[in-house]
Amino acid sequence: MERGISHLTLPGDILDKDKISPAALSVIRTLNSAGYEAYLVGGGVRDLLTDKIPKDFDVVTNARPETVKRLCRRSVIIGRRFKLVHVTEKGTLIEVATFRKGMTYEDSDTVGMLTSDNTYSTDITDDAIRRDFSINGFYYSPADNVIHDYLGGVSDLLHERVDIVGDPDVRFSEDPVRMIRAYRFSAKLGFSITPRTRSAIFRNISGLAQVNNNRMYEEFNKMFLTGHGETSFQLLMRDGIMQNLLTDMGPLIKSRQFFDFISCCLRNTDTRHAEGKHNMPHFLYAVMLWPLTRKLYMKMGTIGKYSSLKETDRMAMAGKIVLERQSVITKIPEFVAQDIIDIWKMQIILTDEEIINNQEQVESVVWKEIFRAGLEFLMNRVHMDEKLERIITFWTDTYYNHIPQSLRTRKALISSNKIRNQEARGSRSDGDRSRRKSPSGIKRGRTRTPVMQ
Repeated sequence: MERGISHLTLPGDILDKDKISPAALSVIRTLNSAGYEAYLVGGGVRDLLTDKIPKDFDVVTNARPETVKRLCRRSVIIGRRFKLVHVTEKGTLIEVATFRKGMTYEDSDTVGMLTSDNTYSTDITDDAIRRDFSINGFYYSPADNVIHDYLGGVSDLLHERVDIVGDPDVRFSEDPVRMIRAYRFSAKLGFSITPRTRSAIFRNISGLAQVNNNRMYEEFNKMFLTGHGETSFQLLMRDGIMQNLLTDMGPLIKSRQFFDFISCCLRNTDTRHAEGKHNMPHFLYAVMLWPLTRKLYMKMGTIGKYSSLKETDRMAMAGKIVLERQSVITKIPEFVAQDIIDIWKMQIILTDEEIINNQEQVESVVWKEIFRAGLEFLMNRVHMDEKLERIITFWTDTYYNHIPQSLRTRKALISSNKIRNQEARGSRSDGDRSRRKSPSGIKRGRTRTPVMQ
């Protein structure tokens, strides 16, 4: 049954005001002082109501974008499909949106997906009914110290459920990304997805193929890199949705080995996030696509024209094929793709006994900028292959023996390697200049023995 508009108000005193961004409050005061309505809206208010620390705060107002830009210094209007104002206040970026109305025929494409969303409104209830999920439809007015709930969001918070606003089939056709956002909120909050929302996802999941692959890349990262990746993955696997996010997995995605490997890696990623460490997309995709890439790499090893290639080249070729296919779904930036391939190639290098037994090559490997990521990836693989434990111990000990504490981040290592390379080039240049100088009183002839490079 479609959910309609209601109106419940809650006292703002139930919120922990110390968790509210001073920058967001400042923007709201600026708009209020000019005679406009302005509210904290969405996930920030939801997180405050569930005693979480909000990651960011969004503001909504009845002022048009051009008016917001005029009133708020250090602001810029962005977007075409959905115009927003980015205001930099007290060193913090605050996103400000204008009340919107429901879409019209002119705002959608032939399958109902929103292509434009700039039909403004002066009525807060118009804006509320456009929200994706009821738990994201809270409006907090600092001026009145009141929380407005027009969508039954409080009830859904208390019952721990994720429910789409309005007709599920219409809302998912407007924006198919809402379907995977439902799983992200379910995983993040520990809530269940309501039956009407979940059944509509199953009916409309093919619509994900119509979503811009750049946007899908960002949503993929939010799903798996922000502290609830393992739960998100398991929910998506349970409902058969994960196959819509990864390319060409086929029977692999249904294997227990695939499930256990990805779950283990994402559990470690979630731990890193909880410790305040930054998770990187290249590691995520290296994990997600490893089973498929490894399968293709092994297959190529049985085919004559590929088996003669160096193993690292064969791995790179397999990786490029997989990543090109994946980019149809989630557009992977070129520099991220290169790091993914380097992590996969590092799996060949780190398990090569000839390299392990060559001290000069070992020292060269541990100074590679991708080494740490490659080693961490190998550590995740040990759960599938215990024989890797000896190799992991060797490389871990070597790393800590050779790389100073101050250089154990990628940024520091890149900077150090740049200096080392500059010094090496400088030394070679000095040597070349020295060799080019003739001894005093002796003329250099026109012919000489070439110097080996």
